[in-house]
Amino acid sequence: MKLQLSDIANAVQGRLLGNDLTISGVGIDTRTLSCGDLYVAIKGQHFDGHDFIANAMQAGAAALLVSQSISSPLPQILVNDTRLALAELAGYWRKQLPVKIAGVTGSNGKTSVKEMIAAIFATQGNTLFTQGNLNNDIGVPLTLLRLNEEHQFAVIEMGANHAGEIAYTSHYAQAAVSIVNNIGPAHIEGFGNILGVANAKAEIIESLSSNGIAVINRDDAFYELLVKKAGQRKSVSFGFSAAADIRAENIQSRLDQQGFVTRFDLKTPNGGVSIELKLAGNHNVKNALAAAAVALQFGIDLAAIKRGLESMPPVTGRMQALVGRKGNIIIDDSYNANPASLQAALDAVSQCQQPIWLALGAFGELGSDSATIHAEMGAMIKSMPVSRLFATGELARHTVNAYGDNGQFFDKQDQLINTLDQAITGQEIILVKGSRAQKMENVVAALVDNFRAA
Repeated sequence: MKLQLSDIANAVQGRLLGNDLTISGVGIDTRTLSCGDLYVAIKGQHFDGHDFIANAMQAGAAALLVSQSISSPLPQILVNDTRLALAELAGYWRKQLPVKIAGVTGSNGKTSVKEMIAAIFATQGNTLFTQGNLNNDIGVPLTLLRLNEEHQFAVIEMGANHAGEIAYTSHYAQAAVSIVNNIGPAHIEGFGNILGVANAKAEIIESLSSNGIAVINRDDAFYELLVKKAGQRKSVSFGFSAAADIRAENIQSRLDQQGFVTRFDLKTPNGGVSIELKLAGNHNVKNALAAAAVALQFGIDLAAIKRGLESMPPVTGRMQALVGRKGNIIIDDSYNANPASLQAALDAVSQCQQPIWLALGAFGELGSDSATIHAEMGAMIKSMPVSRLFATGELARHTVNAYGDNGQFFDKQDQLINTLDQAITGQEIILVKGSRAQKMENVVAALVDNFRAA
């Protein structure tokens, strides 16, 4: 990146104080700032980036973007809102580059879909994609600011915990193709109800240009709503329905000491191809269909789609099969959780012959119906071939009560770990799942030596 401070000031409606110069990057964290970067002083609920100006100078910052005049020898751009200015700068930089961008959102599986699309894009050229959980109103601009002249493709994941957030990030990303993977009761507290979630996710479609393409899950209950939101824009469907444009047939899945293998036939208007994923279950087949549908809109052929999808390793913490210390298989699905992803995870392991145990952490952000939803989860788990349930997190009491016999609740996670570890015989498949706040990765770490992949 090479940008003049004067051009940045114009782009963000700011005022340049001090000498004009060229910056080579942008950062908001003084711990990762590089020499020559522009330091953007973001204000949050519990911090103020303006308090770290001295650290930014020590790290080699070339200039500052601030919302209050700072006594500093560095040139600075003064704006009303540094968070908004960061996004405006990202949008300005994105417009300088002829990169092809796909936008991804959804209640479940959006990270897996993002990784799959990126793997397919990588067969065609240099690809940038969202790292970690940088999918919010700060993370998306930071991702866009990582683009450079060598990138031909980018995959931008967009999450939200309130209405308007995806519209905001989509405006700056300017994706050519955007996908809503599905709609479910995730982060429902910020949206009021499931319809609120659907409308928020639809913002990624409504933000497309008139030439943009919407990719929509044909099996989703909100499919018709999302098609309506697309309006006159082209929409493409994927799913298991025979009516889907991109669909799967002949799905077969297995789990052994080498991990998951799932085979299926990909059917498209351009023909078909057989795919073998190193991933678990029907939900990842659906994710692969989503990724293929996006890739096809960029003119990528089926052979490249096959290469990209088959190169995909399991995403850490998302149905990742690991070998436990006692020789059994631990399924690490601890990255995050909501009821739909729990159902998908249990569906994926339900065909296994070994006894299935579930180590569950309570789910967050489910709104005022959290207790009822947790009880419904317990009934759902009981209907699956889960022979033992180990749970922690206060709301999970409702899950254990609904599950009944062979369900145990623990006030503290270390109690769960000790009981579970002592009970293991080496024959079980143990699925570990819970919201980020429950830190269920600690359970995985306790059961697995060196996180050796299955």
